[in-house]
Amino acid sequence: MEQIKSQLCSLRLSGMASCWQMLEETRRTPELSLKDGMELLLQAESDQRNVNRYAKLLRNAGFRYKGYWRTAKSPILQRSICSDSLNRSGYIFLSDCYRSCQ
Repeated sequence: MEQIKSQLCSLRLSGMASCWQMLEETRRTPELSLKDGMELLLQAESDQRNVNRYAKLLRNAGFRYKGYWRTAKSPILQRSICSDSLNRSGYIFLSDCYRSCQ
């Protein structure tokens, strides 16, 4: 069975190889028919290629700032959602619990 995974890797089918490994670890390979197994492997390879393609597009886009940094440092967000207003609303902070335990 390790031979199948190494052949998939040598053919540069990393999505299929990782799916095959997952199927082996969960011991589901004997219960799958050929059609079902091929569908799973092909879907995993297709998903992996889409993920790689989008990651490459994002990497090559050359965005100057990440979107979450822009959101985190937003003056509107800092004024509307501050620690005091969250405390008044009843939210519990993990840092407060930690400080009370010390």
